[in-house]
Amino acid sequence: MLWAYNSLLNKILAGAIRTGRLTIVWPDGSSDRHGDGSEPAAAVQFRDAATVRRIITNPALTVGEAYMDEGLVPLNCSIHDVLSLLMLNVGK
Repeated sequence: MLWAYNSLLNKILAGAIRTGRLTIVWPDGSSDRHGDGSEPAAAVQFRDAATVRRIITNPALTVGEAYMDEGLVPLNCSIHDVLSLLMLNVGK
């Protein structure tokens, strides 16, 4: 079932991330990149399928919760970098 959540979130991110580069590392270790490859860049790892599902169903609430419970972990960047990249792409 994880592949279905990955696929759905990838479709959402492909349409949302236009500027910069967001790398997603999935619970199975595979990864995907979104954006135009420019700066700013950020990367996150999802630790489990439940976190991916929660992010899909209510991202405004669960991104922060997932970060706090370590289901969503920034990689080689800060949560501020991740949120800044996401906000840069809101409304584009």
